[in-house]
Amino acid sequence: MEKTESPETAVLALHEKFMGADQARASLRPVNQAGIDRFAVLKFPHKKHEMYTFVNTHELAHTSFELVADSPVDTAWVQNKIYPACKNSVMVFVNGAYQENLSDLSGLGDSFKIQCLSEAVTDDEIKQALLDCAENENDVFAAINSAFVHHGVWIDIPAKATFASPVQFLYISTGSASASAPVTSHPRLIVRLGETAELKAVVTYAGTRENYFVNAVNDLDRKSVV
Repeated sequence: MEKTESPETAVLALHEKFMGADQARASLRPVNQAGIDRFAVLKFPHKKHEMYTFVNTHELAHTSFELVADSPVDTAWVQNKIYPACKNSVMVFVNGAYQENLSDLSGLGDSFKIQCLSEAVTDDEIKQALLDCAENENDVFAAINSAFVHHGVWIDIPAKATFASPVQFLYISTGSASASAPVTSHPRLIVRLGETAELKAVVTYAGTRENYFVNAVNDLDRKSVV
């Protein structure tokens, strides 16, 4: 009988390619390694896994993806995907990367502070928090996100801050022109919310073409007063 490779093999091979091609950001490499190590332990869920009882992940797990390349999108097309209530409070991500030129945060004021994740992790406390999260992750797809994350945003909201409008996090993929070459991206968004601060968020996904998987992880970190 011919021996078939496990679905985990393709992910491990793609990660080796990702790290070897220097696609990973230097500051995020420890997180990438912790993520792939955790993935190797967790493996893809079986159909009786309690987290995926009503979700069939078999086809997704057995699809070999390539990491999506940077590609432009039409501004007018993006605007049509933004909710009217979020015209001045929207963050747009294309193929995993935050696009400042397509986003509008003018309605959020100075209390909504953002920073590139690769820069934020130069803070030892933030870096350790990400490592702890990756090393103790129980969701295999979140572990995969940590393994491949190289685009991400850290949002810091101070205590007691409130916002009049909800924030829309819009994830866009340009997809793939070929059905035989599906692509994936792994955007990461971390929101640290200060004591009694309030934030309403809407997360939406869209694609200009088909054959893509956006494996986004949105983390909320409630900061307490010590």
